[in-house]
Amino acid sequence: MKKYKIKEGFVLRQIKDNYVVVVLGKASKEFNGMMDLNETGAFIWKLINGNNTIDDIVEKMLKEYDVSEEIVRADVEEFINKLIKGGMIE
Repeated sequence: MKKYKIKEGFVLRQIKDNYVVVVLGKASKEFNGMMDLNETGAFIWKLINGNNTIDDIVEKMLKEYDVSEEIVRADVEEFINKLIKGGMIE
């Protein structure tokens, strides 16, 4: 199964209780702006490090949050698909 990784140049920053993805270097030519994430989005983002498949991320989310596997899997897949469409994942 495919392991996902955030492309170089996309950096997660925490400012108090808020999470923001900042675009640096070459990536800023392809992606203009910033992306706000909630706590769950930031949790998933940190797991998209080249070491985890969707199944791995779902498993870790289930340990962290009290939500059904069906909901977690749908949310993780939707989030990853948005990042792929946005050109943030390799």
